This record gives sequence, C-alpha cells and structure tokens, in this order.
Amino acid sequence: MTTEQRYINQSRRTGKVITPSNQKKDVVTDDGTIKTSTTDSTGNFIDVQNPIQVSGGRVYAKDVKDSLNVIGTFTKYKTETGQTRKAVNSDIETLFNNLDDVIIDDSTNNPKWFEFFLEAPVSNGSININTAEGNFSNVKIILKNRQDIEIKAIDDSDNNEKYENNPYPLTTKNYCCVRIEFHTNDTISISGIFIQKNISVVIDAIDGFISAKNSSLIPLDVLEVFEGAAEDSKDYGSIQVALYSDAACTFQIFGRSTKTSTWREFERYDVVAGEDKSWSFQGVRRFIKTKVTCGPDAQGVGGMDFQTVFKPVYIKPSSHPIGGKIKSNDDAELVKAQTTGEKPDGTYANVGVTESENLKYANKEDALNIAQGNVVGVGSEHKFGRGANIDTADGFVVLWDGAEYNDALKVYTYSPDNTADIDRISSDNNNDTEPIEIIGLDANGDLVTQTKTLTGQTPVALDTSLWRVFRLENIGTSDLLGNAFCFVNVATTLGVPDTLTNIRAMIGDGNNQTLMALYTVPNNTTAYVISWYGALSSAKASSFNNFEIRARPFGSVFKLKHTSTLSSAGTSHIQHAFVVPQDFPAKTDFVMLSDSS
Repeated sequence: MTTEQRYINQSRRTGKVITPSNQKKDVVTDDGTIKTSTTDSTGNFIDVQNPIQVSGGRVYAKDVKDSLNVIGTFTKYKTETGQTRKAVNSDIETLFNNLDDVIIDDSTNNPKWFEFFLEAPVSNGSININTAEGNFSNVKIILKNRQDIEIKAIDDSDNNEKYENNPYPLTTKNYCCVRIEFHTNDTISISGIFIQKNISVVIDAIDGFISAKNSSLIPLDVLEVFEGAAEDSKDYGSIQVALYSDAACTFQIFGRSTKTSTWREFERYDVVAGEDKSWSFQGVRRFIKTKVTCGPDAQGVGGMDFQTVFKPVYIKPSSHPIGGKIKSNDDAELVKAQTTGEKPDGTYANVGVTESENLKYANKEDALNIAQGNVVGVGSEHKFGRGANIDTADGFVVLWDGAEYNDALKVYTYSPDNTADIDRISSDNNNDTEPIEIIGLDANGDLVTQTKTLTGQTPVALDTSLWRVFRLENIGTSDLLGNAFCFVNVATTLGVPDTLTNIRAMIGDGNNQTLMALYTVPNNTTAYVISWYGALSSAKASSFNNFEIRARPFGSVFKLKHTSTLSSAGTSHIQHAFVVPQDFPAKTDFVMLSDSS
C-alpha cells in the first residue's frame, strides 16, 4: 500500500483529511529503537534543526477572523494563474499570504473599500499595502475597535499618486478592525497587506518616514517651482527638512487645518547657492506641504537635493559649531525665559527690563543706574557749599551758607547726639510764603523728608523735630525774597533767631536752596565717598587755601580724612576721585572746611 493510499483509507475511517503537514512517521534509529516523529508540510521532520514555525510579530492569514470580513465594493478575484471569478468575503484572508492573487474593483465606485477583522488586538507602526497587478491611490485607512468605533484614521485620500507598494506609518494603537478605502474612480487592485502584530514597539528618534510627496532630486530651471503635496502631520512630533541647491532658491513650508482649508505659509527661507541647509518644524497644522522656488540661475545636474522626513518624536532640531557664525536664515528655536537670581537674604527675584526694553542690569558703581533708581537700596548724595570772606584769623571755616551770612557761623554748631531739637523754620522777609522741603534725620538717625510753608517772619513748627538737617529747598513757584532759616527753637527778631548758633541750616538770599558741604549718614545706611571737588576764588594777587574733609563717627570726634592745598597763582581747583571709595557707617558726620593765607 502506498503512502497516499494509507492517507485516503485513514481519511475514510476518521472523516479527517490527512496531509503530509500533520502525518506521523516511524523512524528506526541506529540502535534499532523505533521512534515516532511529526513532519511539517514539506515532509521534513520536526526537530532541533527544523523547529515549528511561529508567526512572530506579523499578522498572518490565521490571525484574520474570516467570518467577519467584508469584501465591500471589490467584485473580482484573480488568481496567480490568471483565472478570474467573483470575489467573496473570505478572499480578504489571502491578502495576508503574500501571494499573487488579486482582488479588483474596476467600477466607478468612490470610495472603493473592503474591511477585515483580526482575532486579537494589534499595535503597529505601519500598514503596508501592495499589489502584483495594476496600482492603487487615494488611500484612507480607518482603524476601529471591537465595538466598530473608529479610533484612528490615516487619511491620504487626496493623494493621486499611483503606487504598487506603499507603507502608511502611524503611532501605536490597539485595534481589531481595519477598513481600507480608495477615494478614486480608477481601477484598484490589491494583492497583499503587511501589518505588525500586537507586540511591544519602541519608537526611536531615528524612526519616521520620508515624504515622497515633499522630496525631490529633480533640478529646477530658472524660476521653476517644485511644490509638494499635502501630508498629514498629526501623528508626528517634528518635521525635518534638508535642502541643497547649487543655485539660489527660496524654501517655503505651508500648513492648513483641514483637507479643504486655505494653505498658509508659516516659514520662508532664502538659500544661498551651494549651501546645504536643514530645518525642523512642528506640525503646527494638520496638513503640511513644501515648496522650493528656483532663483534667476538654473540648477545643474545633481544641483537639487531636497528631502522631507517625518519623525514620530521630537528631536534636537539643529546644531552649530561654537566658532561658526550664525546667519539670519539658520534654523533656530524660540526660547522664552525669565532670569532669576538669588538675593543676599537667600530669597529669589526676577530680573527685569527697562522702559526701553533693555535688560535691567546695574551695579553699585554704575552711577547712571543709581540715579535712575535701578539699584535697589542704593542712592546718591551731591553735597556742595561755599564760604566767603575767609581771613587768616578765621582758621578753618565750614563751607556752608551761614559762613557767608555771619562770622559767628563760620564754625558750625551740631545738636547733641540723639537730641531732636531742630523744630522751626522762618524767613527774614515777611513776603516769603513758599513751601520749603526739609531733609534731615530724626532722633534715631532715620531719614525724614517733610514740607512746611513759610509764613514770612513768623516761625513755623516742623511736623517732625530733627537731630540733623542738611538740605532746605524752595519747591514753590516763586523765588524767596529773603533768607530762610531752620533752627532750634529760640526767640526771633524779624524772623531771624536771636541766638545765631541755634541755626542749623539756611537758604541764602537768591539761592532757593542750601549750600552745605556737610552731611550725616542716615541710620541703617553706609556711605561711600567717591570724589570731592574744591576751588579757590581770591581777591589777593597771591594766596593759598587748604581744604580738609573731616568725619566724625557717631559718639566719637572729628578725624581728618583728606587734605589738599590750592594756590591762586597756581592750581586754583582740584578734583579728587577715590580709586577705592571710602566707606563710613551710619550716623557719621561729614564736613568740608577751608582756611586762607
């Protein structure tokens, strides 16, 4: 009995068709032992060298649920031997066998479609469609779940390009049903579908696909245009574009939100002849396309190399060497940042900008920024005064308004420490009724600024009594007509304190502010003296003056801090700047004095 007769007899007994793919064979080994072994469909023994094949990550015909397939509008089934018959639902299963059998829709249906179901959910990175006969185009792939609800679509239905084989990448989705549509009146024939099965998929930054619709190697003539076609960018993190042109050209990229909305340009670059440029973009709108316009010179052979790549994840757009010069058409990322710095107390603050939109940067030696108030906690003081009629017998005279007013005031009198006894202002002209700003220190040494309006020769009490006063200023709209005094409460005659040494500040007639080369550092403040100036004006043919700066720390005595000599026949002025500013603590009294030969 032959082997085939044995299969037939066994089939008659069991009602099951026995083929070489599931037969068992008895094998006699070298030691005489009889073993039974299973063979595969080609008759080979299943052993270590010939294991049972497994399906792996690909969808095979056995993974398709034949009973739920729908052939849709496809009416013809053509075998590899050329026989043609009516297509049925089960023919869809053959698309996964990689054979030459073809399903055909040669009608004018639009769209043309078929649909298949899978035994188990699938996650995949692409669906490949191919044909051994004819071509296909205008593809739309719809992925659905078991409840027949659409969960994703890959829409290339407005692409008229004819394909024999084309992949349709997509991000990972679990689906059980696939509907494939062809939105065209042309004949469509399909012979194979390749789908990855439900396995773990790692999408790497280098994955992606090259957009054939937005890539070209064909040189352009003068002012000729290459314009790409719409590409769906929804499932991609970035779009990479590279362009080499041996002639000057312009690159543009457009986007639109729907398949029928208006194309809008969102980037344009001018490319210099011979440059190899690259750019990266986000898919700012659902569909994108590119455009390259040649300049006044034609591209030569090999002079056009343009490629667009879609990446599933965001990657670093571009880079430049440190020494390379950046050009205006280089690719760039927009970075918006808020600079924050740590303050001495350990808290943090944001760095701002000026009104002219420049970075607000300042340091404590930047005089302009200090004057503009850009350095928090730092201010400036410009103190100046003068003394007239300084004779040899006077000794050193404090340079302030009082020294000019009366010889009794050539030596300045300070109020005792922590005694706020300065409490009055008045004028020696009864018509002076201007507001006077008074700046000084209270009993604690804290800075106080107050304004009181003169009432002629009648004294006016201050709101806050002062320990020190170093500036009076007329802030009214009319000049003062007389001398104004700020003093320790005492009787006055025609607005002038009867005890002149009680005067602590005064505005000389015609000056409208004090001229006082003396100052006291406010409480909780450190003073840094950066410069001083002195000048000599003498009525004598030859005279000498010595200048001194003295400072008295709180509770101590005056100490000489700087001295210089001027001559009316030689150097009659001096400007001295401290290379390293001199620092003085709070409540230190400063005074500038001069004598004369």
